[in-house]
Amino acid sequence: MSVLCARNDEQELIPNLPLQRTLALAQANSGGHLFNKPRTRLVYSSSLFSPSSFSPFPSHLLLVLLRCDHLLAAGSNLANESPLRTRSQEGEGNRRGDSQTTKTRTTYGQIFYCIDIHKQPGLDHPRLKNHTIQMRPSEDLKGTENETNAFEFQNIGLKNGGCPLGTVPILKIQGEDILRAGSLPKFGKNHDNDFPHYYAVEAMRNKQSIYGASVVMNVWKPEVHNPYQFSLGQIWVTAGDNDYIEAGWQVYPYLYDDYHSHLFVLWTSDDYTHYCYNLECKGFVQTSKNVAPGSIINPVSTYNGTQHEMSLSIIKDVKTGHWFLKWGQELVGYWPKELFKYLADRATSVEWGGEVAGSKRLPEMGSGHFPNEGFGKASFISQIRVMNQPHQENLRDVDPTEITTGDDMPDCYKSSVGRSAQQGTYILFGGPGGNCVRPA
Repeated sequence: MSVLCARNDEQELIPNLPLQRTLALAQANSGGHLFNKPRTRLVYSSSLFSPSSFSPFPSHLLLVLLRCDHLLAAGSNLANESPLRTRSQEGEGNRRGDSQTTKTRTTYGQIFYCIDIHKQPGLDHPRLKNHTIQMRPSEDLKGTENETNAFEFQNIGLKNGGCPLGTVPILKIQGEDILRAGSLPKFGKNHDNDFPHYYAVEAMRNKQSIYGASVVMNVWKPEVHNPYQFSLGQIWVTAGDNDYIEAGWQVYPYLYDDYHSHLFVLWTSDDYTHYCYNLECKGFVQTSKNVAPGSIINPVSTYNGTQHEMSLSIIKDVKTGHWFLKWGQELVGYWPKELFKYLADRATSVEWGGEVAGSKRLPEMGSGHFPNEGFGKASFISQIRVMNQPHQENLRDVDPTEITTGDDMPDCYKSSVGRSAQQGTYILFGGPGGNCVRPA
């Protein structure tokens, strides 16, 4: 059973307010119902009673007051703790223990802990017991031909050469973030399942054998209308009905506590029944000391102005079977083959495009403009290439005729495919969002 605490826009825990103000604030924020507060963050603690049984009466709120005094104290401690110590207290981080860590700060104010590469959270996955970290793929990953034009480290990476050798950067989790999620194991997980998802994608779904894919994409900061909406541009690598790998850029205030665009990764092996983002998902193994999932990407593209690009490659290692992620010229890390049933062998589909989650007034996708406005105004993914054989020299351009469209909300979001000498095979995608109706 759970206790509900609420954090209002002034960042106060409601139970620390006088009872009458607590009731008034709850009612004002909820339009008369305590559990419908669009600007109030909800925090759950694992005891006493469930929110489903809760009703907004003083007798229950008195229990909340008592319980949330403990949450407030816990929150003040969590804000000053490294994620290693917090996880160890929750019994989730014995691998990490009390290892010494250093901190580094990015140009944009994000704080990362530099932790021992062998004690990173991804290795806590039960399928990765006694896993040997593979620092580099068995053969060089060439990626995209124009990857030298992608972001330099000052646009995303850590200062002063990143973390020390033998360590990897893990994004600091603020006490506020943990309280908002309810507990550290829940932080970064699929809150977006509360909202419908909409797509503007192009895909190869003809069940080919696929061992890798690479792209160049321009990065945007689309407008989302509340913290629980998100908007992203990405590449999906999939197999069977259950196994998915994702990587790209994402605006998701609930996850990152800001409205910037971030590098993200995601994986699932049960068709999204369970998944979460970045390094809070056990399983993804970080190898780079310079670039980490969750990092802010800045600057971003501007409408009819400068276009800022990044290149991404997801390539299956020819010997170990792990799926490596390359950002520009930097190897970020990999998804071990042990995580998957079908992707352990190969992929059978690749998709490219945009995804949003939201309800009512939907967020922008990409630049917020439709693809018919063209390069410089619409969001694009270009230099689309795949590998149909398990060696790097087999990375080839995708023909536009191999790609099918999958737009499910064309009044709000669209995609199109084309080819040019400069961009290779490309897709344009995006749209303004708003109040739209999905076709019957």
